[in-house]
Amino acid sequence: MAKGNVLAKGDRVVLEDGAVRVEIEPKLGGKICELVSKRTGRNFLYADPRGEFVSGYSGHDISGIDECFPTVGPCKYPDGSRQGQDMGDHGLLWQEGWDARIEGSVVVMRKELPEIDCWFERRCKLEEGGALRLDYTIGNEGSEVFKYLYCTHALMAATEASRFELPDEVKKVIVTGGDSYEHLGQHSWIDWPLREEGGFARPWLTNRRSCLKAFAGKMKEGWGVLCHDDTGERLRVEFDTEGLPYLGILVYQDPKTPYKGFENQLFVALEPSSGMGDTIQEAAELGELDSIPAGGQVKFWVRFRVE
Repeated sequence: MAKGNVLAKGDRVVLEDGAVRVEIEPKLGGKICELVSKRTGRNFLYADPRGEFVSGYSGHDISGIDECFPTVGPCKYPDGSRQGQDMGDHGLLWQEGWDARIEGSVVVMRKELPEIDCWFERRCKLEEGGALRLDYTIGNEGSEVFKYLYCTHALMAATEASRFELPDEVKKVIVTGGDSYEHLGQHSWIDWPLREEGGFARPWLTNRRSCLKAFAGKMKEGWGVLCHDDTGERLRVEFDTEGLPYLGILVYQDPKTPYKGFENQLFVALEPSSGMGDTIQEAAELGELDSIPAGGQVKFWVRFRVE
């Protein structure tokens, strides 16, 4: 394995080798801000163009990779002693800084979540061949089982020359949200690859005025690729299907939004997830909601490989 270099750069931590440069900002909710190819200089992650930010998830800097736990969409905890407790919009991890330390070639990052008696740890390292490996451990220090939904919220830069590539096993995806897709029906299964239906097929356009969120069903092969056909570059997302058996798919093509600075924006996402849907309740409804035993832990991994 290539160790590369790890160094502090102001508020950011930089992992770098001959193939890629990764920049992480622990104080900004543990955000992975950049994943840059050394060969071409392309940052594969989306960069929020707004210079000023306000409160709330959509009002903050949405660039790059955020971690969503114990939910994505706003929801309340469903039962037990925590019933009715707010689980946050896009979870509880992005709002405050994380603790971070460098151990050789690994950046170890941790966030305590006393409001739900949990902690969240992510270990970041570079692997040979232009890959960023993320190893996760989530601990439950409470006296009750903790139900959760997790996803790697990785927003990626795209153009009309970009497209997704998924394993052959993915024949259909389930629609869970978006703008301008009401005719499809909530939780309807549609064919993959996407057809020209409601304006979401390729090419992706900044002025298409639409947004789609969907999920591939439970996967045996844990990968998806964002291909940039104009340059031949690819970002492969690989994930641990034992802990993250689902893949969220987002295509954002400048839908109606109240936030200034998002005009003519195009970005996409491939989101390894513990369940389908964006809330604890939706994941349970669609068939799988993970939990951490009292006093227990769960572990899984995700890898981003520049090709």
